[in-house]
Amino acid sequence: MAHLHIRKLSDLKEGDALIAVNGVKRARPLVVQDPLGVIVGEVQGVRFVPPEGSELEWVFYPNHMDGQDMEIERPE
Repeated sequence: MAHLHIRKLSDLKEGDALIAVNGVKRARPLVVQDPLGVIVGEVQGVRFVPPEGSELEWVFYPNHMDGQDMEIERPE
């Protein structure tokens, strides 16, 4: 598994696991379900597989995340 640092949501691919943001490790990694694309209307975002026990839709938006250091693991 490749260990990478990215700064744009558009660099995420399906199956990538987000393990930290700005050096803060997540308790459980978030796995990319759908890479950057239309969420609704013209709004773009990255959809993640909801963590176990969560019924919420997990979406990150470029205007909130781009520029932050995102540490990911990418299956090879």
